[in-house]
Amino acid sequence: MKYLFKLSCFALFISLSSCNQDKFEPDYTNGKATALRNGETWIGKGRGTINNQGIGIDMYYDVFDDFGQLRQNLSFRKIPSDSGVYPVFNTSNQAKDSIPGCSYNTVSFDGDVIEDRYEVVESETESTVTVLNYDESTRLFTGKFKLKFYKDPSLSNPNPNNPDPVFFKTGEFEVKIEE
Repeated sequence: MKYLFKLSCFALFISLSSCNQDKFEPDYTNGKATALRNGETWIGKGRGTINNQGIGIDMYYDVFDDFGQLRQNLSFRKIPSDSGVYPVFNTSNQAKDSIPGCSYNTVSFDGDVIEDRYEVVESETESTVTVLNYDESTRLFTGKFKLKFYKDPSLSNPNPNNPDPVFFKTGEFEVKIEE
């Protein structure tokens, strides 16, 4: 009986220690953005596409919690592929214009409920994307960004604990554009 108890405890220990207790780690193979968000390190998993109207490049950077649930989304729209510094505005992805845009959202529950929507501060000194390079052969798009956002005043304030404003400083991105 004593032997059976020890064997059961050992088996329980082995099975519990073999459980994956590691936190979720996003796959950054297709791209990554890093920045200081309100002074803290911020890292987003990247995805890049040609804008659906053929006007520049769209990029999406997602942040997940330790369980793999979406918590933040930073989106860039209609960013030119030519090297240069571009101010970003509150524009729609569907508008048939060439105005570069940007937005930021926080997300809750299991990653499908938008908490707070943020509008970018439209300023050539506070909200810009700097395109460093677009290599057409590898489809690699690289650059830098600095952004300032405020909560969308036309919406309710679902999470008053979320900061307002939000600053992204010393941002860098690298993303492979999907074919």
